[in-house]
Amino acid sequence: MATIASLSPETLAQILSYIPRDHDNLMVRLARIRDGGPIKPFSELPPYATVCKTWQWHIEQRTFREINLPSSELENFSRLMTGHRRAALREVKYQVVLPEYDDAACAVVETEEDKKVNDASFTTAVTELFRLVKRWEEEDEKDLSRTGSSVGEGLVPLSLEMSQIYSPSDANKRNGGLLGEQRMAVERGERSDLFEGRHCDSWLRLGPLEGVPELKIVTKYAVSPSYPRPVEAESIARLARKFPALEKLDLQIMERSEDFEVRRKDRYDFAVALLSLSSLPLTSFSLCAENTCPRYQFQEPPSILLSDTDHFSLALYAISLIPTLKTIDLKGPIMISPQLFQPPVALDSAFASLANRAPQWPSLRTYSVIFSTVRPSGSWYFVRHPNNPVSHDFVVPLEPEFDSDRGTEMFRTYPDDEAMDGLLAAAGKAKHNMPALQMMSLTASLSLEDSEDAEFEAVWFKAGQKNYLDHRLGEQPVRVGNEAFIGGDHVYWWTGKGGSWRPKRKVEKAWVGEGNQQWFKGYPQEEEEEDDEEDEEDEENEEDYDDNDDDDDDDDFEMGGL
Repeated sequence: MATIASLSPETLAQILSYIPRDHDNLMVRLARIRDGGPIKPFSELPPYATVCKTWQWHIEQRTFREINLPSSELENFSRLMTGHRRAALREVKYQVVLPEYDDAACAVVETEEDKKVNDASFTTAVTELFRLVKRWEEEDEKDLSRTGSSVGEGLVPLSLEMSQIYSPSDANKRNGGLLGEQRMAVERGERSDLFEGRHCDSWLRLGPLEGVPELKIVTKYAVSPSYPRPVEAESIARLARKFPALEKLDLQIMERSEDFEVRRKDRYDFAVALLSLSSLPLTSFSLCAENTCPRYQFQEPPSILLSDTDHFSLALYAISLIPTLKTIDLKGPIMISPQLFQPPVALDSAFASLANRAPQWPSLRTYSVIFSTVRPSGSWYFVRHPNNPVSHDFVVPLEPEFDSDRGTEMFRTYPDDEAMDGLLAAAGKAKHNMPALQMMSLTASLSLEDSEDAEFEAVWFKAGQKNYLDHRLGEQPVRVGNEAFIGGDHVYWWTGKGGSWRPKRKVEKAWVGEGNQQWFKGYPQEEEEEDDEEDEEDEENEEDYDDNDDDDDDDDFEMGGL
């Protein structure tokens, strides 16, 4: 009679594939989260590893493939990860554990000394992980050399994610029941505790990385949101330089809400760090750079630039030029300028090398940007809609307090001609040097409303590319027919509350070329009959181009810095 141990590896693997990896019981999961446990469900696989040695090997091929690793457990982890377990490892989600603090410290904000201790702990945790992985890498290289295999092709790639940074004493890491009692005690005046406020203005920073080894096996590096323990963006990017074979880079950063001098320096430092990554063999780059869009639209926001140059957009431009890059995804919404697609003539020393790089994107297939309504230069991409003028006796309202629940009018819904034409022209011109491109998207969020009608979009698709946006053709059919429209290169324009706005004809031509386009409207505007007639006239001409109609100045395509 056949025993479990006598089954073939293929048969056993098939049997074990029916074992659920994670616990999907919602009530159990909610109870665990309430008690301060992890959000992700626990794995149900480990107990089956005790059945027999054969099962252990098969189970551990799955359970050790992806590891959630607190830095406090690094020593135990290094002892466990031997033999087939280490060979199975493909992804490490690293949690940096900072020093604990006592009850008295909960009542005061972190001191400069506290911040230095946390920075040192952060740097040590990163260094120790890298040294461990480097030791594995060197052992694998020796094994490959003994067998005569190619080291470059034989190393098993590893994905690294910085998933959490916290102290066990932080409010969000305390037991749920205890935390609730502590909050009630604070309300009763029986306890002093700032909770998240203790460290909300503390930004972690990596120290010097000279002692941190390079890791050739890391091909994917991701940094998830770490609120309320944010990390300086420059540190996040600087660490990526330690991965010379990196293919996929996914960064999520936060912007400080401090004074603009600090934000200007942060943006420049991050730009310099990003620029140094433009020599990596990336195939995919994703960046979520959260910045606070002003709720008060009655004044121009301050410039966030140093020396009138948008170094941040230039750094992203440099990364986009990586010959192997196939996908770039920028969101936040992210604050950008036309320099994202074309550098200015004059560059400072740190970015001077960009002047010698041809604007060519040989492998790029997808370019997606969700951009802020605010320009880095301190102005806006949008103005008040012409059909929504202010009355002669209009009084500008006072700016509400930061934490006020009093709303303010979000009136900037109509693209500013000069600003939007400049951005669209830069993107359209760059698009012609992207031979592999399948999709380019520029989207702006216009308000706090969760509505498709509150957005501006310009989305170009290569002929034959189907997308979720195609559903709009059922709501607003095109003259040439839906199949013919999608069958050629095509552009979806969405102006939301911007209504009848159009870019200059040359800018529009740079996007559409000889392809198809369709303009979609959002919320209906209260228009006079003359406006309706003008709209109908515009629609008749949307898909037809007469180059002789437009003799605009050549400055339509000037890409000067903002």
